[in-house]
Amino acid sequence: MRLLKDLPELETALKSGALSLSNASALQHFFKKEEKSKSYSQDQKKTVVQETLGKSRRECDKMLAGLAPTPERQEQSRPISATQTEIRFTATQETRP
Repeated sequence: MRLLKDLPELETALKSGALSLSNASALQHFFKKEEKSKSYSQDQKKTVVQETLGKSRRECDKMLAGLAPTPERQEQSRPISATQTEIRFTATQETRP
C-alpha cells in the first residue's frame, strides 16, 4: 500500500489491529484525492492517521468527510420498474433517524 510507503511506522498499528485495513484504504484514498487541492505533509498525515486509530469505518469516513466535505449533490430519481422509482438525495444529520 502507498500509505505504508509514505508512513512506514503504520505497520505496527496495522499488525496490532489499531488501524484496520479498511480505514487504511480510506485514508490512502483520501490523501490521493486531496493531492489535487491540498498537499498534506508527513506530520499532517500522521496526525490524521492518529485520529483514526481504533475507530470504526463509519467513524473514520465521518472524520475524513469533515476534513474535506464534498459539495452537495442534486437530488436524482430514475424509474427502475413500472411500479418503482429510485430516489437519491443528501440528508443532514438531523434528518437521519
